[in-house]
Amino acid sequence: MKKWAFLITVFSVFIVLAACNSQKEEGTKKNEPKSETVSGDTGSKTENNGLQLLDNVNVGKYLADSKGMALYWFTKDQTGKSNCSGQCLENWPAFSAKDFVVPEGFNKSDFGTIKREDNGVEQVTYKGFPLYYWVKDKAKGDVTGQGVGNVWFIVNSQTTFETAVSNQLQLLESANIGKYLADSKGMTLYYFTKDQPGKSNCSGQCLINWPAFSAKDFAVPAGFNKSDFGTIVREDNGAEQVTYKGFPLYYWIKDKAKGDVTGQGVGNVWYIVNTETKF
Repeated sequence: MKKWAFLITVFSVFIVLAACNSQKEEGTKKNEPKSETVSGDTGSKTENNGLQLLDNVNVGKYLADSKGMALYWFTKDQTGKSNCSGQCLENWPAFSAKDFVVPEGFNKSDFGTIKREDNGVEQVTYKGFPLYYWVKDKAKGDVTGQGVGNVWFIVNSQTTFETAVSNQLQLLESANIGKYLADSKGMTLYYFTKDQPGKSNCSGQCLINWPAFSAKDFAVPAGFNKSDFGTIVREDNGAEQVTYKGFPLYYWIKDKAKGDVTGQGVGNVWYIVNTETKF
């Protein structure tokens, strides 16, 4: 009888201790911080939604998405409004992203979104202008959309939207002389066979008839290399003049409107410029 009483006592103590340990563990678990999955981890955002600033020998630095695909803006858009829809939007898909980081040199506050009127999709904007892809860009580093139709351009931290179009050179075409280089307004540019690379030999009355072409931060048409363009400082007036492959570029005083190419062949020393020009 005493043996059974002893066993019952031991068993009761064991049950009490087990219950106490269970309560202690439960209390500890309640006090431990919960493990949570945070949507929008900073590291993931940087890797998956981080915009990039890439560099191309022809167009210079340009904004791209996280995969390196170039982003463009459309000169026919207005601030906060896209004028690209239908077939245009198929060729130039809207860029959409959330919680992305921006490259050094850009301000995140310059980026925003608009809600497209045609499909309700949110499209990212830069300084109010919607951003797009170009359907013919197939891989990282492609910038084949630059200058298309003289209305589509890459974006970088220097883009102001008010001046980018005014500094876009054009490649126009004439039935008589073929393709030729022109300024942003379509006025033909010429070179002088009596010049030398890096030096203008046109001054005085010659310069009155053939005004020097000057521009800064301009973009070039498809087919041209930006690295082929430069500037010289003129010896007669200290003005900067744009050069192509070292040769200074000029207007012709008798060209009055876009498409005029009346300076072609004048004196057998003045000629238009195109990608096939060999000086």
